[in-house]
Amino acid sequence: MFMARTSSLLRLAIELLRPSGLDQLTPSRIAEVVNRQLCRYNQDFTFVTLFLGLLDTATGTLIYTNAGHPAPHLLQASGDVVQLEGKLDLPLGIRSDIQYQTNSIRLAMGDAMFVVSDGVDEAQNAEGAFYTNERLRADLRGAVKAGAKDLVRLVTDNVNAFTGSAPKADDVTALALRWRPGRAEATSQRENRAD
Repeated sequence: MFMARTSSLLRLAIELLRPSGLDQLTPSRIAEVVNRQLCRYNQDFTFVTLFLGLLDTATGTLIYTNAGHPAPHLLQASGDVVQLEGKLDLPLGIRSDIQYQTNSIRLAMGDAMFVVSDGVDEAQNAEGAFYTNERLRADLRGAVKAGAKDLVRLVTDNVNAFTGSAPKADDVTALALRWRPGRAEATSQRENRAD
């Protein structure tokens, strides 16, 4: 229910801010509007993590806000995989007065962004070992040139193979975007398997 409310509020915030001009239509501003609404009547202290980005498909400039997800990875067309640094903002629904940051990166032709929820690196197998960010980076290095769909499929398949029959404590969510001038290829997948 909270996720459905968040999705509806995101669409509504974008529609309300769009007529104000592009200076108001930033990921941080959208997150702040949605966060204030989620904090109202939130007696259960429910929260939601969010990665929200806007891509200029002509220039490759991606502006984004990261509210509670692990730092995203940049898969460079050159073959390097870099985890982006920066302060992470709190998830939505925790405090109504939070001011979210808008970060910016300019993608080169063929670069990809890869974002996951903490359910990926914190996934555990039957022996109690974690999937870890290091394992995720190794997966991404092995598929640095793959398309967005293939990146998401590879990582989610690897997480599921790693955890096997162990109970899932959190959702496994992945989002990939590969930029090519004039068009972008994006995909996301969410497996909600919290037991």
